[in-house]
Amino acid sequence: MENNRKFGFGILVAPILPAVVLSIGAMGSYANVSSAISYTILFYPPCLLATALAGLPPLYLLKRFGLVRWWSASICGFIGGAVLYQAPHGFRILALKVLRSNLAEPLLFASLGAATAFLVWLFWKFSGAQQVTQDRRAEDSARLS
Repeated sequence: MENNRKFGFGILVAPILPAVVLSIGAMGSYANVSSAISYTILFYPPCLLATALAGLPPLYLLKRFGLVRWWSASICGFIGGAVLYQAPHGFRILALKVLRSNLAEPLLFASLGAATAFLVWLFWKFSGAQQVTQDRRAEDSARLS
């Protein structure tokens, strides 16, 4: 139970990173502390929702196959961030004419997804959830033998 609490805390903490980065980008040149906090609070719920919807299913799928590593979480986060950027835009980046345009925004969202997924993985690893998964796998294989 303690492991789940620590991991749940990680799910709540990890989206702060993209919320802060997006708030800094939204503020532009008139940045100050109060507007940074306001924008971060504004961007936090969508970032939390994106982390839950795009990050947890791949994590649990990787967990089922015992493939949860820092690199697999980061790759899934990168893909998830890119997909989440494209979903409201109708996946227009896939058209060849758009590939000539600025790719900074999709790469920013993909990178934020990878960084957030890495943070979630860190909390998962240090919460002890990884050990619980390995213990269960050993018990299951012992039962099947």
